[in-house]
Amino acid sequence: MSIDLAEQLKHADGKDCRCCAYAYNECACGCDWTPSEVYELRAALAAEQARAERLAGALRPFADLAELFDDDRRGGNMPSTGLIMSWPRIGKEYDMTVEHLRAAVAALALRPSGDGVGHD
Repeated sequence: MSIDLAEQLKHADGKDCRCCAYAYNECACGCDWTPSEVYELRAALAAEQARAERLAGALRPFADLAELFDDDRRGGNMPSTGLIMSWPRIGKEYDMTVEHLRAAVAALALRPSGDGVGHD
């Protein structure tokens, strides 16, 4: 269960102290002396982790395709550079290159293992 950031900031930094303490080590009432920056950084981290999960999900099919091209049992022989596939669309052509696939693999390799994003 996540507590709203605004609610946490209302009570952070000892704002609810009823014993007139100047710091957490003097406080007898047990209020929250966590610095507001900690709550802000935790919220920013959670947002970036969610963004990283979405990016990993978007990149995973490209990394899987790169593994397929590199798998000698299935034909392998991914070229060292250049165009792999091309899709003509209305007024524009979309190209997938070896560099796109390698970038996806490299981006997923930066993620720590055991993060729950379907790594083999």
